[in-house]
Amino acid sequence: MAASTALCSLVLAPAVMATAAASSGGTIGTFKVTGQVAGTLKVPQEGKGTLGVPAYGCQVGVVSTQVLINFFNVKLPLNGHTKVETAVEGNVNVESDGKTESLAPINKTDFVNTVSFQLTAGTKTYNWSSISGTVSLKAKGNDGSFSANLVPSGSPRVSSDPLASGSATKPVHFTGSWSSCHAFAH
Repeated sequence: MAASTALCSLVLAPAVMATAAASSGGTIGTFKVTGQVAGTLKVPQEGKGTLGVPAYGCQVGVVSTQVLINFFNVKLPLNGHTKVETAVEGNVNVESDGKTESLAPINKTDFVNTVSFQLTAGTKTYNWSSISGTVSLKAKGNDGSFSANLVPSGSPRVSSDPLASGSATKPVHFTGSWSSCHAFAH
């Protein structure tokens, strides 16, 4: 990848432990995941993690093409079982903001436009990476959306490391949108 290529990174990061987190200020985004894990994730205006540290639900990063999204009070069914307390994280990388990009791995080590999704349930971590879909990031990262088809991260289509999947064994579809992100605070 050329040094001048700008990358956007959207990180969907949870509170350390979902059960002790609190949220307030209304919903500024909604995401849906189906497949090995299924459910709806709401992005609050702001919240507090288990350590009581305040966090915005959505925050533009150091550069305008980076967006951080936090989920609080997350419980999702996993492998069709009863809802489990989970930590949820996602990451979106695109070349630039202000347009819609297609998602696809360029090769196993160089990704330009990608979405990844990670969740932790107990001591197990599950990791998925995109193989197709689209992502849109409006100028300055304030609003955006994506619809992505993901496979376990250790699948031969996206990685040469079979351990990268963690406990993920089946595909997921991950879709949603966000708005009203806060500016980066130094």
